[in-house]
Amino acid sequence: MQRIKASLMPLALAVVAFGQTQQPAVSLLGEAAPETAEGKYARQRVAEATNHCAALQAQYEALEAKIKDLALKGSGLEPDPKPTVTACTALQERSDSLINSVKRHNELIDEAHQQWLHHAKRMIGLGAKPKPEQKVGEVVPPGLLRQLSDITETHDRIVRELPALETRFLHADECAAVYKKTIDEKVSELTTRESEQIKACQSAGLYPPDK
Repeated sequence: MQRIKASLMPLALAVVAFGQTQQPAVSLLGEAAPETAEGKYARQRVAEATNHCAALQAQYEALEAKIKDLALKGSGLEPDPKPTVTACTALQERSDSLINSVKRHNELIDEAHQQWLHHAKRMIGLGAKPKPEQKVGEVVPPGLLRQLSDITETHDRIVRELPALETRFLHADECAAVYKKTIDEKVSELTTRESEQIKACQSAGLYPPDK
């Protein structure tokens, strides 16, 4: 809810124009009014975005675990505990940290292998048996890192878009009402209140209604 409030701050002055219409519409019996088509569409868009975001986060976490397990395979080490993450929060920083760590991990494996090759050649040249190459993990294929980056990009784009979708959901019904009331009026016929309501709805992308 805090995120929703924050997303409305740029509209603070204009939204005052909504007045009492900001409250959920009620019937004369005191019951909630039926959901409008605009409100239903806005609600569905929020739900779809939230579900997509959660699905991508699950894909990210599964791929992250796969990468960590592969990187440490045969080393005898265990991956760090998975961080606790709130649904639909940006993954870019977490992703960048992992990708940079894995790239350095791959470089260290290559360096260790080159050192062992140098050792093996020298020992064989001396007629001695080289020491076994010590396992320090597996090289993580670049394709897995690209896949992780792609998931992160799509996930975080939804995270950035979600506040605007939530704002539209909050005001879909009232802006639909404003649109129906004012669409056939001339600009000169609009009251100050109506003009402010139109501006507020336009700022939220809801005039004309989003459907």
